[in-house]
Amino acid sequence: MDQGVTITGGILNSGTINGVNPGVNAAGIDLVDVTVNGAIRNAGTINSDSDGIYADASSNIVGGIVNEDGAQINAALSDGIDIDNNSVVASVTNAGTITVNDNGIEIGGGGSVSGNVVNSGTIQASNDGVVLSSGTITGELRNSGSIIGDQDGIYVDDSSEIQGGIINEAGAEIVSSDADGIDLNNSSTLASITNAGTITAGDNGIEIGFGSSVGSITNTGTITGDDASIDVTESSVVQNGIDNSGTLTGQLDVAGTDGSSDGIDLANSGSIDIGTVASLLSGDFSQTGSGVLAMTVLAFGDYTAAPFAIAGDADIDGELLLGFDAGFVFSPLSRLTLLEIGGSRTGLFSNYADGGLVASFGSRSHMFIDYTDEGDIELYTTPLPGTAALIGLGLLGWRLGSSRRAGRPERRASSAA
Repeated sequence: MDQGVTITGGILNSGTINGVNPGVNAAGIDLVDVTVNGAIRNAGTINSDSDGIYADASSNIVGGIVNEDGAQINAALSDGIDIDNNSVVASVTNAGTITVNDNGIEIGGGGSVSGNVVNSGTIQASNDGVVLSSGTITGELRNSGSIIGDQDGIYVDDSSEIQGGIINEAGAEIVSSDADGIDLNNSSTLASITNAGTITAGDNGIEIGFGSSVGSITNTGTITGDDASIDVTESSVVQNGIDNSGTLTGQLDVAGTDGSSDGIDLANSGSIDIGTVASLLSGDFSQTGSGVLAMTVLAFGDYTAAPFAIAGDADIDGELLLGFDAGFVFSPLSRLTLLEIGGSRTGLFSNYADGGLVASFGSRSHMFIDYTDEGDIELYTTPLPGTAALIGLGLLGWRLGSSRRAGRPERRASSAA
């Protein structure tokens, strides 16, 4: 649509728009420096080689963009909805289906949404489900449907901002096949991340990276990352810490600060399983009586650092669940610092008293837990009875066996008649 045009009403599609032109990028609805006083509303199907709906060059869509329940936006080469180059849209709502070979919804180049971005339908993208690149959402990004990206589910990059935060509701899903579920990067900011649904990622469930900042992370749902459930780089900030009453599965790699001189705190009243990968937390760790901390222990000799390093204080309650890797081995009298605590420790795990038996490996080798005076929590192993007695018994058995072998007549091979 030509530059400088003002549409006093809105744009409604209840049929089919084919923006398909071989050899030319063709958007389904293309606005360049256009003002729409009403809404752009799709109740039918938009097929395009380029963007499904494109707002460019300071366009202004006063009534927002709506893809209704049952409607479809299909983009063969680009984005489903693209808000670019200082364009402003009041809100974006998807209750239908957006299927694209790039990004499902992109807000970039100084573009902004002055209200909320809400998805209750399905976004399926070959790149990112929703991406901000030098873009702004002054409201919230809320998902009660499915946001699925081969790369990031939601990517907030290049000094972008979501003032109302990201909310993934109960029953909703954010999925990344090859990257992060939610990725905040390169000096971007969020008010908060709240997950009551499911976040599943081929890399990190949530990543806060490279000078970015989020007010808080709250999980009452499930976050699973093949690498980490939550990853925060050293240069990044989580101001009010992490609160988990749901399930976190994957390494915790939480460096960074709370924006002052302190680290990032984590409170757990749910379940955390860090698997076999060494984890770290830059602040305090607290676990209530309903909390569970699980990990799978490798061979003692495989560790160059504690499986879980906590830079601050630890307030321990609830359960510790230990599994053992298929290649797990240890030597008699071995010790492993399981939780390295930089500050002070209070409390014990409810299922292990100090010196309690953790595991038995046959009838002679056992593993125990030690809540050390320094604050660390260690595992130690010892054969029963004592090592010296076992060594003595072993030597005695070897000597008796040697004597018996020495006293036996040599067996002669039988010869054929």
